[in-house]
Amino acid sequence: MVNASNSRQFLVDPDHTATLSGWVDCRALGGRLVVERGTCNFFPRGEPRRGAGLRYWLIFRDRAGTPFTLRGEKYLRAGAPGRVWVDTTTLYVRLFEGQMGPSESDGQDGIAEGVVHIHPVAFARQLTTFRSEGRSAGVRARALIGFLAFFIGGLWSAYVLDGRPRRAARARGESR
Repeated sequence: MVNASNSRQFLVDPDHTATLSGWVDCRALGGRLVVERGTCNFFPRGEPRRGAGLRYWLIFRDRAGTPFTLRGEKYLRAGAPGRVWVDTTTLYVRLFEGQMGPSESDGQDGIAEGVVHIHPVAFARQLTTFRSEGRSAGVRARALIGFLAFFIGGLWSAYVLDGRPRRAARARGESR
């Protein structure tokens, strides 16, 4: 579960950081393992690597108590609106033994890496888990609508607005 306890702070934070909770399900490490702590960044600014649109970081332990760090990234390809579904449902993950901070694993080899795809039925189920907190239904609804507007706006910016200048420059024979 992704939690941005203060929606205003989340929206003004340049890395748009939310906390993660839940579990990792990995038979090789012992099945369903509780996430001790984690974060997710939505459309972080100044991202140097291939346009990461979402960045995940979490800490969990296997059944023997060994700590692990999992990093995941979803890459958005500017100007490729036909890829929005593939890009937003594909998570590239790297697993590290031990506990590392969100950026400590930069440039290091993990002990395992892979790709996680979410299928349409699972995605639809995931949409039903969106929750917001607040003292009234109106406050909760506004927070949820604000997040959805932010998320859809981020995708629009990445896939449509960022793509136009590149296509126009290529058509004129210019490079960026």
